[in-house]
Amino acid sequence: MKIKKDKIFFEQEVTSFYNYLLNFITTITNDRILAADIVQETMETAWKKLDTIRKYSSIKYGLKTIAKNKLMAYYRDNKIDLETVQLNDNIIPMKDEDVIKKIIEKEDRRQILLVISNLREEYILIIIMHYYYDISLKEVAEIFNTNYNTVVSWHHRALKKLSNLFDKYYKY
Repeated sequence: MKIKKDKIFFEQEVTSFYNYLLNFITTITNDRILAADIVQETMETAWKKLDTIRKYSSIKYGLKTIAKNKLMAYYRDNKIDLETVQLNDNIIPMKDEDVIKKIIEKEDRRQILLVISNLREEYILIIIMHYYYDISLKEVAEIFNTNYNTVVSWHHRALKKLSNLFDKYYKY
């Protein structure tokens, strides 16, 4: 009976985040195949630690943490320098906040990508990680092995640049 309940919980609550995790890891790695492997390992770990997953106040956050740790372990085991990771520009952030909210209210995703694509790659990455995936700037710094103050500075510059770009493209 417990296995049946576990299976139902896993299928309804855990696997519903599969695509979210796949996009999250793809954003970091720019490698859909690697992302699929990492997400699969995440799902295996989630199944093995289902009792722990149930205790999380946010299953999504718990799974994201597992996926991030799996990816970091992969990078560490394969001696991959995090600074060489390139951004996949096909992922578009969609979260309400300041400048991004204005853009979303004005135009569709294609136009959001047009504006965001004018930013430097590290700025795009920070916007996506922070606003789309709800990752703190401290965690972004850890993921990309970059100084926290640098990430905060890039975040501030990205928002300032987005504000200027928004004004340029979408005057009232």
